Amino acid sequence: MGISKPCLVLDEPTSALDPKSEAQVICDLRTALGISTTLIFVTHRIAIAEAADQVLWLRNGLVAGVGDHRELLKNVEYKSLWG
Repeated sequence: MGISKPCLVLDEPTSALDPKSEAQVICDLRTALGISTTLIFVTHRIAIAEAADQVLWLRNGLVAGVGDHRELLKNVEYKSLWG
């Protein structure tokens, strides 16, 4: 991929993909970049939140919660974002 940066920020990178292709792209990124690059996904897609090591939930531009998706689902407001 030609990327050798410590951090890569991706804003809705899979928004136009079907779920199977989305999962493959994320898997390919993780495999290609390994642990040498931190991937930051800005997303509204639940599959990405579920697969993340850590989620930072923002509300009005401020951090409203930090944890993995399952932990954050304990918060009623966060849970309501996902339907």
